Amino acid sequence: MRLNKHSIFLILMLLVPSTFLLIKPEKVIADIPNIDDKPSYGIDAITTQTFKGVSNVTCFVGPDAAYKVIYNSLAKCSVSFYLEVYTLSSEPLVNGLIAAHGRGVDVQVSLSHDRVNSYEDDYTEEAAYRLDQAGILVTWCSSGFAFTHAKFWIVDHEVSFVYSGNWAPSSIPQYEGARKNRELGYAFNDTTIAAYYEGVFFDDQAIGNPYVGIPHLGNLQANETGGTYTHPFDEPFTTVEYMEVTPIFAPDNSYTLLKSLIDNATATLDISQQYISFDCELLNDTKAAAQRGVSVRVLIPEPDSSSHNVTQELLSNNIQVRFFDGLGHNHNKYISADGKITAVSSINWSNNSVDNNREAGAIVNCTSVATYFKTVFDYDWDNSEIPEGSTHQFGLLIQKQVM
Repeated sequence: MRLNKHSIFLILMLLVPSTFLLIKPEKVIADIPNIDDKPSYGIDAITTQTFKGVSNVTCFVGPDAAYKVIYNSLAKCSVSFYLEVYTLSSEPLVNGLIAAHGRGVDVQVSLSHDRVNSYEDDYTEEAAYRLDQAGILVTWCSSGFAFTHAKFWIVDHEVSFVYSGNWAPSSIPQYEGARKNRELGYAFNDTTIAAYYEGVFFDDQAIGNPYVGIPHLGNLQANETGGTYTHPFDEPFTTVEYMEVTPIFAPDNSYTLLKSLIDNATATLDISQQYISFDCELLNDTKAAAQRGVSVRVLIPEPDSSSHNVTQELLSNNIQVRFFDGLGHNHNKYISADGKITAVSSINWSNNSVDNNREAGAIVNCTSVATYFKTVFDYDWDNSEIPEGSTHQFGLLIQKQVM
């Protein structure tokens, strides 16, 4: 149902000035040491920077607190709301965007030009149609990315959110007890950090293609309103203190930054992922960390295809492995190093995600943030399954392009 955008993309590339929007703050902003320059993607390459100083960050967990935190960001915004996301299918959240626009908020939404599953296409195209009909600016992100798999948004030019989950009931259920996805998120209440993410949002919007209204009479997903999960992480954790925040964006700097995080771990690494593919170089970096004596724990769903069955590979390299259990799915993309530095993002562990997608996240160097998220990881670890034996055999499922 979407229009062919290649010709429009080329025209926009010629017309849009190549200046990356970045507001210079008073806070100290330092370039990451020992980071190699990466090739340019889109209009400009992402400028890798670390924001150092006293910041306000809220850490939240899905399904426990996700809906409350995210819906409140919609309900309380007063000036602007800029959202870039892969899948948009939650009817309550789409209605919240329309309501914000109705009270005068500048709402702009950028969506992936494509998705892996047809049902995600149907829901997201319905959401785009409803938003467009309400007068909201909707953009299909550039097909120069395999997928725009990012999930980030900026509120009132002040607060920037990074989340591992889509705007779907599976990732943001209305009821905190729903046995849906495990997700993690940051909310940075810091105008300098918000300006950075806002700059990327508008950069991506500039190389995307405006939505053209096509009647699309379909449904959105109603949110989950029941479940038996005990939701121990209902209360988000907020801290205001000195920290170092480094935004991550694939394909520009994701591998360099995540590899650096893993390579510089000296004592512990905790990794929680939706899956790990053999083709992902981060797997080799993790094995190397274990071989030099770092204690590594990896939490993944039980693999359902041979291309993701890295269990034996991990165990053979003295890496502890558990299969996520207790909720519907582990949709996390999380790393913690030495109990001090955490990465939360949309980045799955496949080379397609790292090298070809638009992904978003952040690395935070702050012990109290790491301690909070370790509590969540430990809870999931304790409630997960120890693999039986040293290997499992799986037949290949129908092959899809991996996000």
